[in-house]
Amino acid sequence: FGNEEVTLSSQAEGQVEKAPVDLGDAVTRGQVLIEIEDDDLRARLREIEVTLDKARADEARGRALADKHVISPQEYEAMQTAMAVSEPQRDTLNVMVGHTQVRSPLDGYVGRVLLQAGNLVRANDANPLVVINQVRPIYVNFGIPEQHLAEVRKYMAGGPLSAEVQSPDPQRPAPRGTLIFVVNAVDPSTGTIRPPAQFENADTA
Repeated sequence: FGNEEVTLSSQAEGQVEKAPVDLGDAVTRGQVLIEIEDDDLRARLREIEVTLDKARADEARGRALADKHVISPQEYEAMQTAMAVSEPQRDTLNVMVGHTQVRSPLDGYVGRVLLQAGNLVRANDANPLVVINQVRPIYVNFGIPEQHLAEVRKYMAGGPLSAEVQSPDPQRPAPRGTLIFVVNAVDPSTGTIRPPAQFENADTA
């Protein structure tokens, strides 16, 4: 079974412009999965950047004039305030533009895609947009007879125990992993414990 299943929602609101992934697609960490229309946000960002550039130029000019006592300290302070107000506005819009792209937080496979281009999404909606399943590493449960529990615990006390899964292809080497922990719960129908082992699953088999 996979190590992690991640459901992704949007932190932005708007119309889905692109949804370039499908069920079963392999994705990498940081890959864009959903793109939300951001024209309005980018237009606002360009406007505030122009305003900020002007505010910085005014502040630099005002500092020189204030040093020469051409303008009052209050006038120069107003120029500083205009620059200080514009900077966080620019930063906020940059963050909002970034939120229009929903990216995968891990390497894995697309488990579900719950929208398509043209759909409207709400910010922080409880309904996920896409589900990603991590498959590296993976965990495999092993059935060990109950009477061997004490022996397994004894060997685990000396260090990690290796686990091996028989490959259906005799030409391929058996994948090797590490036993993570041993649970005390016994399956009454089989008389076994089922501890998990972790496998790197480098080839995503």
